[in-house]
Amino acid sequence: MLNIQLSAVGIIPSGGVADAGLDQNICSNNATVIGNDPSGFTSLWVVVNGTATINDPNATSTTITDIVGSSVTLAYQFFDGVDLVSSDEVIITIDENPTIADAGTDQTICATTATLAANSPTIGIGTWTVISGTAIFDNTTSPNSGVSGLSIGNNVLRWTISNGTCTDSFDEIGIQVDENPTIADAGTDQTICATIATLSANSSIIGIGTWTVISGTAIFDNATSPTSGVSGLSIGNNVLRWTISNGVCAASSDNITINVQENPLSPNAGIDQTICSSTTTLSASANGGVWSVILGTGTFTNASLANTSVSGLSIGTNTFRWTIPGGACSDVFDEVSVIVQAAPTAANAGVDQTICSTVTTLSANSPIIGSGLWSVISGTAIFVNATSPTSGVSGLSIGNNV
Repeated sequence: MLNIQLSAVGIIPSGGVADAGLDQNICSNNATVIGNDPSGFTSLWVVVNGTATINDPNATSTTITDIVGSSVTLAYQFFDGVDLVSSDEVIITIDENPTIADAGTDQTICATTATLAANSPTIGIGTWTVISGTAIFDNTTSPNSGVSGLSIGNNVLRWTISNGTCTDSFDEIGIQVDENPTIADAGTDQTICATIATLSANSSIIGIGTWTVISGTAIFDNATSPTSGVSGLSIGNNVLRWTISNGVCAASSDNITINVQENPLSPNAGIDQTICSSTTTLSASANGGVWSVILGTGTFTNASLANTSVSGLSIGTNTFRWTIPGGACSDVFDEVSVIVQAAPTAANAGVDQTICSTVTTLSANSPIIGSGLWSVISGTAIFVNATSPTSGVSGLSIGNNV
């Protein structure tokens, strides 16, 4: 405010000092100016610098319209009828509306730090503030400031561009911070004898878990359940993966192998044998098994061979089992019996005879083991009892009868 006081005699009456009021900053081309009471003088508003329209130049308070440019200077003047006795100036500065704020595109990240990408203000000054969540700005007035200390979840940040008395322009950006998922644990590998199983992965504290098939086959009862039942497994290895995901963070996964074993084919231990020896050869139908003694005695040359010799057999029945292990499945087996008969008592037909008759009585030894039987080798003979060692015999031929 510039105050000029004038008087024809150099003295201004009491109360005759013009006061145009304080300088103004506005955000339009219209303003209101208010001067003090002229106290008997005549007041007048005039434009001394710039361009504007004064609606009522003689009023104490008047509106100024159609201001051109960035400022206008007005003088508030008092006259004593002819002469200017006092003058005061007021400067009205026009603030321009700030650049429209653009905070950038929302972000979803898996970190607590980020880089912002707001627009640079052509008019005004930009400032970052936190609306919700947490954030520490490297430079609050930089549109491309780095930001740290972000909270898990949504963080809302505001980019505000201000210029003088004009209304601020602002825009907000949401930065969604996803948390790393729970580390996946698919559970312990399984070896089973079935095409169904129950899984035992860990529950996800953070994120959502999902089962997928990596190799083999499987049908999940509930692919998002860590303890889902699973069916349709293939014979052999089935590799299943438990993956826990959360937003844009790297997923965590772990594999489990379910080995499905097939029931082995029932073997054939071979044909039962009846022998007169303490050794024999066993012949099973398939390899991959092992021989064991169930009854009697026996020593195997190689118990793991389907075809192997066995010795040390007992007189009587010896039972041997050929077992093919089933792993997770039940073992399968078949048995073979080897009956060992004892050697018969050595035969003694008695002393040769020279007789003068066609009948006689034989005197062979009685068998301790086995049964005896007479037969004609040469000559002729009719036995009274062919199974008696002392049978009578008749019908002998003249000459040698063996």
